[in-house]
Amino acid sequence: MNNSNGFKMTEIGQLPEDWDIMSIKDVAEIKYGKANPHTIGQVPLVGSSGIFGRVEKPLVDEPTLIIGRKGTAGSIHIFLIPSYPTDTTFYLLFDNNKPDLKFLFYWMSLNKLSGEHAKTTLPSLQKADLENYQFCYPTLPEQHKIASVLSTIQEAKEKTENVIWATKELKKSIMKHLFTYGPVPVKSPLSRGDLGVCQAEGKETHPLPLLLEGRQPKLKETEIGMIPEHWGMVRLGEISEFKNGINFSSNQKGVEGILTLDVLNMYTENIYAKLNNLYRVRIDLKNKSDYLLKEGDVLFVRSSLKREGVGWASLFKSYKEPVTFCGFIIRCRLKDASKIEHRFLISFLRSEAARKELLAGSEQVAITNINQGLLNRLTLPFPPYNEQVQIAETLRAIDEKIEAEQNKKQALDALFKTLLSLLMTGKIRVKDLDI
Repeated sequence: MNNSNGFKMTEIGQLPEDWDIMSIKDVAEIKYGKANPHTIGQVPLVGSSGIFGRVEKPLVDEPTLIIGRKGTAGSIHIFLIPSYPTDTTFYLLFDNNKPDLKFLFYWMSLNKLSGEHAKTTLPSLQKADLENYQFCYPTLPEQHKIASVLSTIQEAKEKTENVIWATKELKKSIMKHLFTYGPVPVKSPLSRGDLGVCQAEGKETHPLPLLLEGRQPKLKETEIGMIPEHWGMVRLGEISEFKNGINFSSNQKGVEGILTLDVLNMYTENIYAKLNNLYRVRIDLKNKSDYLLKEGDVLFVRSSLKREGVGWASLFKSYKEPVTFCGFIIRCRLKDASKIEHRFLISFLRSEAARKELLAGSEQVAITNINQGLLNRLTLPFPPYNEQVQIAETLRAIDEKIEAEQNKKQALDALFKTLLSLLMTGKIRVKDLDI
């Protein structure tokens, strides 16, 4: 990739001297989408927010860009297959002077049609705005190469997203297996392709099926479902003590005071509460040291605007300075940590069985709440400690895999955004690359 020093200033910013500028009306005819035909088929039905159904016959047979006209005005969707744009959208029919479709899509994704283009109270894009929309126009070979570089990164990101999806589905199945049979071996799960589900269309997905290897352990029926015969049962209140968090007014929050863990710190995919965005509260806890969190404390969301958020459990790690917790959280502290493995406990509290019991016992008015009484009665499986550790370690390995893939996805996102800007302004040139 070579940097070029020959730039010119244009209406759309600084561009290489050998690049032209064109408007949409120079390369395409702008057409209005049509009403939903309410048929059944396999052709994508596209609104301003994207695909929302499937119909029998396409409105457009050739590759096109579909642009949101009402609602999500200015949104851009690319379709390389036949599609049916609905009446909340525009779509483009290109002439022989057409640009690389992916190149134009990436340019419009960077330089969005919004703000000044949406001139009514209800966001609505005018045809004239789209006709006069300008974009840079390198030679077609260079457009192809720019699109190829960006598409390669996008494809890598999509593959990473698929791995994350499959690993999360695997975790669901592994959790169900572990809390039913204990830490006994399983055969390899089926692949995502064997499931016959389509996440992109919003269809319900199911955990990957697992097959036991060797002899199935003896099970017994309990109030939380089938568990190994040698496991015990215990109420959370028998092994824990509970405490609600501190209450304070908004004017007590500021740059000084004690670090405070909030409900928003609780919703994590791994088992630990987030500690990177704590706020401070000016409150005196000198004689209230029992409000300070300790490593291994289990925290529950006591109150949530969304019902599915209440009762969510996370584990507290040690921190470099004292941390307390807000009144929308209940702390659960184990009486004897040598009998219950903290990570095992959190994993079960996030299982389907525990979540079902917590939600069933919640109270809903303006917001949904749980209380210490409900937590006190919550039933837990009580395997031997060494099995608790095995279960926790199995799930930790899966969480680490998910986290590694999510970090990879974030890196690809950052790379894509950086290259999108540099390539579309000619600060990095790829015209001489063999792509």
